[in-house]
Amino acid sequence: MVPLIGLPVSRLCLLACVIIFCNASLTPACDVKLNNHACINTSVTDSTDKDAMDESDVDSPPECLNLSEVQDSFVYPDSARKMGVEGKIMVRILVDKLGFVRKIGDMTGPEIFYDEVRKKVVKLKFAPGIYEGRIVKVWVKVPLYFKLQR
Repeated sequence: MVPLIGLPVSRLCLLACVIIFCNASLTPACDVKLNNHACINTSVTDSTDKDAMDESDVDSPPECLNLSEVQDSFVYPDSARKMGVEGKIMVRILVDKLGFVRKIGDMTGPEIFYDEVRKKVVKLKFAPGIYEGRIVKVWVKVPLYFKLQR
């Protein structure tokens, strides 16, 4: 046991971060691994999300911090451009306690955009959800728009 009295504040903060990080479950069962940074299980339910809440049930739902940046990075599918297809995709996302996208759930909207959404939605970053003063995993629905430049 390390005596905590007399440790500099920076070391205490580092120790607290290590304890929090080690207690967080950060290794989900993965179906898809992207760029060695994001690990996404595309199934909607499994044992890691049983304690996840719905955004309507929490005191403060996760807030997306970079939606416009990710939205701007979308590459419009050539086939959709040629056919003149535009649309709104609603994607259900599991946001973990650290604010990262843990899973991609159901999507609605033109299927022609689903592959691009799956590639880019993992880059979304959120302020985590809060329930009764605790940070919790939360399922949220995020609208994404594909509009042709005219």
